Amino acid sequence: FDTIIDMLNAMEFFIQYKSVKSMLQKLLEFIDQNIRKVLALPSFCNLSEHVLQLVFARDLDIDEIAKFNAAIRWGKNFCAKQEGRNLKTVLQQLVNKIQFHLIKPRELMQVVYPTGVVPDHKLIVALAFQADPRSVEGIKGAPVLEHTV
Repeated sequence: FDTIIDMLNAMEFFIQYKSVKSMLQKLLEFIDQNIRKVLALPSFCNLSEHVLQLVFARDLDIDEIAKFNAAIRWGKNFCAKQEGRNLKTVLQQLVNKIQFHLIKPRELMQVVYPTGVVPDHKLIVALAFQADPRSVEGIKGAPVLEHTV
């Protein structure tokens, strides 16, 4: 599995080639099927930010809180290597790939909120959605309700 991480990072530099795009797609599909194992790898923290965003943008079969915890772990590792980098700033783009309304309220308040990396308005929208999904219709960044006919 560690080889997958190395391959993904190497491919980032050659993405303009059609054959690399095809291989990248195959690797991402492999990650989709093995996401829990991949997120648990120590080498997961070595993924480049761009590749991590590609992974997080996919429809992964994993709880959003697990995705959040993996992002925090990755971000702390990144900040440790990059002196002067702020965790909240580093994770700003990844936070947008997490569906906070799917995280249990208790976890939002006891796990996510204390990190300080998620803007308060995102947490409020997530909690409001859980209380009454119609209450957040039309709010920027709110989950979109699927209307049935």
